[in-house]
Amino acid sequence: MSLRVRAPSCLLEARHHIFVSKRKQLISRALYDTAGIRIGPTSGLEAVIRSAVMLSDAWLCGEMPAEADLARACYLQHIADIVRAISQVPNVGTLLKRLASGPLDSLDRAPSPAKDALWELEVLAHLLGCGAQVEIAEPDLRVELPHGCIGIACKRRYSEKNFPKALSTAVSQIKEAGIPGIVAVNVEELLPASMYLSLPTGEELAQRLIKFNDAFLKDHEARLKGYMDNGRLVGVWVSSVSLANLTHEKIFYVRPADDFVDSS
Repeated sequence: MSLRVRAPSCLLEARHHIFVSKRKQLISRALYDTAGIRIGPTSGLEAVIRSAVMLSDAWLCGEMPAEADLARACYLQHIADIVRAISQVPNVGTLLKRLASGPLDSLDRAPSPAKDALWELEVLAHLLGCGAQVEIAEPDLRVELPHGCIGIACKRRYSEKNFPKALSTAVSQIKEAGIPGIVAVNVEELLPASMYLSLPTGEELAQRLIKFNDAFLKDHEARLKGYMDNGRLVGVWVSSVSLANLTHEKIFYVRPADDFVDSS
């Protein structure tokens, strides 16, 4: 199914965001240059950056931008905010290299090491934004707490049927790290491919994603509860992001909805 655009009304109001996208591609390139990491010409990250430039240039020329460029430019804003937030974290270079190593199409559901890295970076950026002390270490991330530390194993799901195996792997990573742990699961790849949600407001979109996250938790409740009851997990974090057309608002991109379940 092709990406459909409700243009031009809501998109004309988004002109400012398009210019922001072009600035953010410059910021993203600069951060990679500073880290000494090359963005390959065929990488998904390069495609996203290139689309932001093409989208901005189309607006400046008074042209209707390509649908694919619209989607990728929105995704770039999400990626650039994350990369900028984690740019000073020690040992982040490996994750940045992985981010530039595979497809980064927000509407494609094929497994991607770049998207896996993006989820780890997103969790890292979120925790840093909350003021947490975080380091990149096994199981994937470690958060320093007043009375010790907690590990976070990050998993992006591309299929419901493979989740038990991925969960088992996450639990094993946490066990090998020798600290209490949480599994952070990104489930947006389970949303329909090649399309985006269309809802009146951001609040309604958030509620839709929360229900989607809750449904995932309910489907796997028994297995997750078993791991938490025996102390192998202390919590589960479920998150999803969706590109959306908000018909009653002047923006068409919102931040993710997160569900967090602890062991209490």
